[in-house]
Amino acid sequence: MKKDKPFVRIIGIGDSTSSLLDRMASTYGENVSVSTPSKDSPKVCVADERLAIVIVDDDLSELVCTSSYGPELLLVMSTRQQPLPPGADSIMVGSLEEIELAIRTILDIILSPSVVSLDFNDVCTTLKDSGRFTALGVEATEEEVLSQAVSNLLARADRFKSTKLLLYVTGAAEEPAPKDIPALSPLPDWLSSHMVETDVVWGLQLDPRLHKDAIRVGIILAL
Repeated sequence: MKKDKPFVRIIGIGDSTSSLLDRMASTYGENVSVSTPSKDSPKVCVADERLAIVIVDDDLSELVCTSSYGPELLLVMSTRQQPLPPGADSIMVGSLEEIELAIRTILDIILSPSVVSLDFNDVCTTLKDSGRFTALGVEATEEEVLSQAVSNLLARADRFKSTKLLLYVTGAAEEPAPKDIPALSPLPDWLSSHMVETDVVWGLQLDPRLHKDAIRVGIILAL
């Protein structure tokens, strides 16, 4: 996906976020820009990127949109509890490891080609003005490992009371049809069990960066 400007901007607050920013830039290339605010300014400025993510491992003094339109979706991910900053759509609290996994879970939806209709608009539908969220994911190549990983993933997701959820399955080269992969067989029933009280979006994707036998499953939950 080639854009005139990066699709996503990730801002890191706190020295410990620098290595995470480097990994995001290395993995997603020209689709992502990364930056840190000036130590002389307490303001974190976001402009008109479609998605802006602010990672906070320090004090968040002020969040400012420098475009009258702002980003279409503005997410804050913090290592400490804090209120939702004005102008942000949703906040997640977790460790830096959990935050990195959450970012990858979101960006793998946005920046991978979809087999079933699933894209940035679906992420916005799930997270826009949601207040709080979390994102979880697993990846494995061996059937037994994948089966246990998927089981653990669904159990972790069930710990949260969600109002909306997005689930996706990604494979490397062939369409990852859940019905053909025993480890994914719990997914249809799990989704069905949540459709009564939760708005559900799901999709299948391809990502040539994956190992040819790997399967990735991700879940985004608006809380």
